[in-house]
Amino acid sequence: MLSAFNARDLVRLRAVCLDPKADFLARNYCLTALHRLNDHDSALQVADHLFPRVVGATPKEDEAIWLDDPSGGLEPMLSAPTAAWLRLDPKFLVFAERTGAIRYWRADRLPDFCRKRPEPICSTLIKFGRRS
Repeated sequence: MLSAFNARDLVRLRAVCLDPKADFLARNYCLTALHRLNDHDSALQVADHLFPRVVGATPKEDEAIWLDDPSGGLEPMLSAPTAAWLRLDPKFLVFAERTGAIRYWRADRLPDFCRKRPEPICSTLIKFGRRS
């Protein structure tokens, strides 16, 4: 992955990053690598795998999802400075909702990117908080 990124070889990079067997660490690096090479569509495909649905329609469904994959849950990468580009994309809200981040932030726990220097998405997140 790193050699493909350094060579700016998007064909090889996509092959590694979009491989269904790619592990979590590779996907994390791929998310940023693809973005930095301006392949946002592929980066969003990687994000789709990185940020799985862990929130159900009911608490019982939440528990079933968690029991099926205990390593899932709120994905702190969504709040990371390196994900600022992702927060500009409309799909960010989809990822934040299905990982439980919106639910967490709705409980008056706005992330740093909304407290220190509010990013454009913050006004939307604040509106989500007012709905609860």
